[in-house]
Amino acid sequence: MLKYQNRICRLLRVLLLVSILFAALTLYRKVMSYNVLPDYTSRFIEDSKQNSATTAITKNDVTISEDVRKYTIGTQVTDKQKNLEAGWQRKAVPGEVGHGGAGISINRSRLSDREKNIYDVGLKNYRVNQVASDTLPFRRNISLDMPECKNITYNTSALPTAGVVVIFYDEMWSSLMR
Repeated sequence: MLKYQNRICRLLRVLLLVSILFAALTLYRKVMSYNVLPDYTSRFIEDSKQNSATTAITKNDVTISEDVRKYTIGTQVTDKQKNLEAGWQRKAVPGEVGHGGAGISINRSRLSDREKNIYDVGLKNYRVNQVASDTLPFRRNISLDMPECKNITYNTSALPTAGVVVIFYDEMWSSLMR
């Protein structure tokens, strides 16, 4: 009897993990089917690298890239890969907001009433600037080459295998997706 109970428990755990993964994949596909930005139409941003430059970004300025980038040199991109990447936001290029991990600051006085409300609610609920987080692209290059870490090596073959399930509750959507 105990043997069957253990099997049933394992089966239920597997079904739970599969359902969580399916829900996450469905949610991811739904988000990527949108045109990348949330539905507010414009934001006024001040790039922290260029303190005097103020730009407006609208939904029409951000488009999904038609070209499919090759991730490794000499690899042929298949039709299946093109279909998978068709709904992705294009990668940020040098000079754009958030490229290379550059931060941005929001000039609150230039926001619309709706954007000011989003700004205030984000600060109240998450203690973070939600308008800035929503403005940063999901796909951006960030340099993670820290001088302290260049000489450290890890024996990954000695590490045990592990499965991790991270549960998010009441998280800001843009930071969760990034």
